[in-house]
Amino acid sequence: MVAYITKVPVCVACGEWGLGPLCLACRRRLRPGRAGVVSGVAVNYALHHSGTGRVLVHRLKYHGLAGAADVLAAVMAPLVPSGVTAIVPVPRAAVRRVVYGIDPAWELARRIGARTGVPVARALAAPVWWPRHAGGSPQRRSAPRFRLRRPLLGPVALIDDVVTSGATVRGALAALGAVDVTVVTATSPGMMVISKASTASGRLRDSTAAWH
Repeated sequence: MVAYITKVPVCVACGEWGLGPLCLACRRRLRPGRAGVVSGVAVNYALHHSGTGRVLVHRLKYHGLAGAADVLAAVMAPLVPSGVTAIVPVPRAAVRRVVYGIDPAWELARRIGARTGVPVARALAAPVWWPRHAGGSPQRRSAPRFRLRRPLLGPVALIDDVVTSGATVRGALAALGAVDVTVVTATSPGMMVISKASTASGRLRDSTAAWH
């Protein structure tokens, strides 16, 4: 009986049985993302940070739900530009990795790498801690100081779970230096976005979307 229960698909957002990985109601609460710019660098975010998109990121960041990473990576992978030589996750602060037991960007990056065939490079080292950006004033958000563990050649895709003001992204870009970078993130509330070009993430509303 236990073995049977573990195989029953559930919606990773709301937990409804037999309807996973996303039920129809949760698909309807997805808002597609757009393309934007941070410090002159293109930012593609798959989903707006609201509704089901926000729930999925929360499930990943604070509950370590692997299914949420699978769903988010499925819609992020098509936003990775062709020709990139590496997928680089933005590492979580060491203290938060210990507290929550997961590094969200790493989980997303390795799944995106598996889907795209692009190697994942853990090229950035995170500070031990930096203040939470979510919910704070944009004017008070300082960029964390990442350290470059090894230099990279060629264009890369910088992966993160959520971009709000862009402060964390700016810190990562500073560490990467002059490398050609495109940022791909799971969600964003659009605070940093100046472009209005829609991405293809609206396909997630379609019940025939490829989740596997």
